[in-house]
Amino acid sequence: MRLLLVFSMLALAVSCSDSDKGFDMEPVYPVLNAGQIGEKLLSAYEAGSETRLQEILDYWSNEVHPNSVADINRSNNYDVYQVFELLYNPFSYSIIGNSYLDAVNRKLEYIVIQNTVYFDYNYYFDSENTKDSITGFCPPVSIANVKPLYHTPSYREAIGNFLGTGTYISGKNELDAETVLSEEQLNRLAFLNKKLAIFPASKGNGWYIETHPYISTIHFDNNKEKAFVIVRIGDTNGEALLEKENGNWKVISLQSGINW
Repeated sequence: MRLLLVFSMLALAVSCSDSDKGFDMEPVYPVLNAGQIGEKLLSAYEAGSETRLQEILDYWSNEVHPNSVADINRSNNYDVYQVFELLYNPFSYSIIGNSYLDAVNRKLEYIVIQNTVYFDYNYYFDSENTKDSITGFCPPVSIANVKPLYHTPSYREAIGNFLGTGTYISGKNELDAETVLSEEQLNRLAFLNKKLAIFPASKGNGWYIETHPYISTIHFDNNKEKAFVIVRIGDTNGEALLEKENGNWKVISLQSGINW
């Protein structure tokens, strides 16, 4: 029986929703656990079947739904979603000039959305303000001919186990360091990247599964009228200054970052 038919017999999709805390979202638990996802990935890889990989990703896309617009509009963190929507564009990295990843992502049919975003009220960096976070973050993303995949712990674990861990080799300085992958890991990565844009994290620390840019931290002022945002693409970061005008956020300036 084809993989897609097996999937169709499973339970209905899940979605994200606001929690009572006002700054947190309920975790997302997909119907398939990490072991089941991993088995299907391995089976598709060993068969060299891009079609079966696509079926897995299509199921993922249908399994986890975005936060509803109505819930976001009622949320205490409406501004977080507005800032994310303004800055998240996986098909143009002009914010920090990363033309390589820009070219990679222009071919994507699927994008993996980060499931956590951090924010605080320390715009001026003049206090020890503690960061808050939204977990189970599933913002609506609508891009023509592209299917959003909402990041969950099970899919992260399954993909991480499927790819394994690279070997970190330090150099004379940070720029000389590199993560070395085995031939098998490179083959597995190439298989997944027929549909995704995964690449190894720095210092051998796993994988960037999310489709970048990654909105790392949003620093609001106390009135949520200004925001300083750290945006990450791979091991490079950029900065954005935003201000609210007539209730809507606008980008005031962008600055290219440095390699981390």
